[in-house]
Amino acid sequence: MGGLYTRVAEMTVDQMELYGTWVAVEENLKSHTRESGLVELEKKATTFGRVLGVGVNVAEDLRVGDFVLYEEWQGGRWDIGDQKLLIMDIENVLMIMERA
Repeated sequence: MGGLYTRVAEMTVDQMELYGTWVAVEENLKSHTRESGLVELEKKATTFGRVLGVGVNVAEDLRVGDFVLYEEWQGGRWDIGDQKLLIMDIENVLMIMERA
């Protein structure tokens, strides 16, 4: 799975400050990964994860810790500290499935 994410040197999620309408989501990849380690690309058009950061201009009532459903293959994937994150625009979040 390491090939999907770009490593950010010497940074932790706690040090991250998002700008604009960007949100950082820790993706739930379990539903996409087979036991063999292969990623199932054709299975879903959307996916879900936990919000770890919210940009300063996000007007929606979205906060850190919320569990969200979002459009797949959006934004960029980053390896920050010990977490793999998807950073995407708020417009790709479809719904909040569970509040923090």
